[in-house]
Amino acid sequence: MKNTFVNNVAAGCVHRGYWIELKDKYQKQYHGFNGNSVHSSAHGLITYQRGWLTKEPAVIQNFVSFKNLDGAKFHITGILIFKEALFADNLIGIRYGAWNSGITFEDSVFMLSRATSHHVGAEVTFNNDPRLHKNVVFKNTVFRNYGRGSMTLKFKSNSQMENDMGDPAHLYGVTLENCHEDSVPRLGECGYEYRNFFMEDFDGTLAPTNMGSGFYLRDHELTKAFLPDDSCTPMETSKTGCLAYCEGVCLRLVYLSP
Repeated sequence: MKNTFVNNVAAGCVHRGYWIELKDKYQKQYHGFNGNSVHSSAHGLITYQRGWLTKEPAVIQNFVSFKNLDGAKFHITGILIFKEALFADNLIGIRYGAWNSGITFEDSVFMLSRATSHHVGAEVTFNNDPRLHKNVVFKNTVFRNYGRGSMTLKFKSNSQMENDMGDPAHLYGVTLENCHEDSVPRLGECGYEYRNFFMEDFDGTLAPTNMGSGFYLRDHELTKAFLPDDSCTPMETSKTGCLAYCEGVCLRLVYLSP
């Protein structure tokens, strides 16, 4: 990886288009990875199995991944920064797995050519260890044309990890264009793995109509125990009746380690 990769195309790969497996995964070890694209492959870009835990940000510029099963898959990886990336028509745009330490997508686009079902923009693990692992960050990112039955962000409990909640995914300046309301990031609602899950909407982008910033959470007396009465509104659009939105409140998860 002590080389520069510019404007290459990987296509029709049975397994991986770009497989980054470094001799020393704790070093930056590369001079540039810019303008590369991949399509019609199983995995567009992958850092599995050893991962890549660079101590300095490694910037990947203008990466394009389209019509793959996974646009990119990350495992034991960070701190990477994708700038002006495009993930289009992948079954899953990115798969953010276990033991990662933070990947940022800036000024990037996740999209489908048309509103199609059974596609995911980003699959994000939420039960990581907050003391050791960091989640994915989206800045000035667009999700476009995710229709009914698709999901812009899918939150997943990873069976390889033991904790039931960790560092949340962070979204800043995220725009949803021509996306069905079913594709909006939401909780799995009634599932046991979501019992402690809450999602903060910093600026009210995903809030119900005429509501400001707040939290989505499971509509249960235990998750609302420390909130003022009548501060949460049950969601009529919830398929299972287990989702509520709490406007103007502040929630934090605290770990006590004896």
